[in-house]
Amino acid sequence: AVPVSDVQGRLEDIGFPKERTHIIEGFFDSSPETPGPDSIALAYIDFDFYQPILDALCFVNQRMPINGRVIVDDYGFFSAGAQIAVDEFLAENKESWQFEVPYEFCGKFCILTKTA
Repeated sequence: AVPVSDVQGRLEDIGFPKERTHIIEGFFDSSPETPGPDSIALAYIDFDFYQPILDALCFVNQRMPINGRVIVDDYGFFSAGAQIAVDEFLAENKESWQFEVPYEFCGKFCILTKTA
């Protein structure tokens, strides 16, 4: 629900290189035809609902190298959708991903690291 211009502005504020970002606006599915970069080193997923989170995880899984990371916002918070999507994704891909939840004072999210 955040305008792309806001996301771009926030990235500019912290000096993140524009040429290293690819923002996909709105919902998308995980099909190979979905536009996006061939390789993703870091992804931040914040959709709040089950299906778009699962789709985004599948999309990223196809494009992430070993040691790449995914941050999924609202894991264990707001709605059950985020946690269910992550848990189902990990159950199907447990050999390829490491899961962690940072200290609670950091907020409600999880970090996935690609291991294989």
